[in-house]
This record gives sequence, C-alpha cells and structure tokens, in this order.
Amino acid sequence: MQSTRQDSALEQSIQILTADHDKVRLLFREYKKLMDLDADASQRGPVAAKICQELTAHADLEEQIFYPAARKAISEDAEECMDHADVEHQSLKRLIADIEGSHPDDEHFDANVHVLQEYVSHHVEEEENDMFEELRHAEPKMDSVLKKMQDAVSKRADKQNPIMDKSAKASGDGRQSKAAAGKKVRTSGSKKSNTDV
Repeated sequence: MQSTRQDSALEQSIQILTADHDKVRLLFREYKKLMDLDADASQRGPVAAKICQELTAHADLEEQIFYPAARKAISEDAEECMDHADVEHQSLKRLIADIEGSHPDDEHFDANVHVLQEYVSHHVEEEENDMFEELRHAEPKMDSVLKKMQDAVSKRADKQNPIMDKSAKASGDGRQSKAAAGKKVRTSGSKKSNTDV
C-alpha cells in the first residue's frame, strides 16, 4: 500500500510543489549568504529576481490548478487552510511587486526579501503540514490535476531553457543533444559555449 500512496497522482502533485519549495529555499539561502558578505547590487539583484520569478510561477501553478482541486477535495471543516493560503498568496504577491519595482540598492530592498522569506517559510509550513495532510486524508483522484501540473511545469522549463533540445526533453532525460550542446552563443563579441553563459 505504501508504494501505491507514493505513486498516486496526489503524491506526485505534492512532489512537484515541494520541489518548488526546496528550490526557493535554496535561493533564499543564496541571497542570505550574499547579504552576509555585503555583496553589491549586481550580485543580489539577479538572485532576488529569480526568487520572485520562481515564486510567481509556483503561485500560478497552485492558484490555477492545485488549489481549486484541493478546495473541492477537503472537508468543509478544513477549508480554513485553503482560505489562509489564498490570503497568504495575496500578501506574497504584494511583496514580490515591491521587490520587482525597486532596486537592490534601495533602503528596504533587503528587508523586503527577508520578510518575503519569512512569509514563504510560514506559508510552506502550513501547506506541507496542514493542507497536504488534509488532502492525503481525503484521498482525492488527482490524475487530471497532475497532468495539468506536469504540462505547466514543462512549459515553464521550456521558457527557462529555450536551448534545450526538444528530443531530449521528450525522452525525459533532460540532457541536450550533441547539436544543442555544441551551439555557440555570441556574447560581447566573443564566442562562448552555452555552458559558459
């Protein structure tokens, strides 16, 4: 029975979301290290931008696909966790907009990133400990939700890695073909392989 639970569409959907959570945790750690080293704006800015990009894509995935199915699946008594998640997403979006609308040298930039990290940490804890457990208890059929989530993640990856060879993606191994790996990218008048960019 344990292997069935791990392979269920619900568990696979949760794994997609927790993988995003883990990715953002690492980005926040990277940003904190840069702050501790008094890194300049040119180093902190791209990491903050990546955090905002990842969180925005993740929130879209949850709001458009996962949350509507979760809300239908859980009992009325447990809907409070869904309401919390909705309100938390709105707060996160406001902070993301503040960060994206400012410069890393601005007075409150680092503070906004820090508060965003705290909000995200709280949100993830509630989601992983409360919402996901409520869903596991309800045992909803999530096959169509999983498929939609996988498609959305695939589209996100296509946008983030446009050079990746389509045949490698289709095979699922994520490796580039020899032709794609050997492509040269022109940068500032010099030639670099795409692994140097």
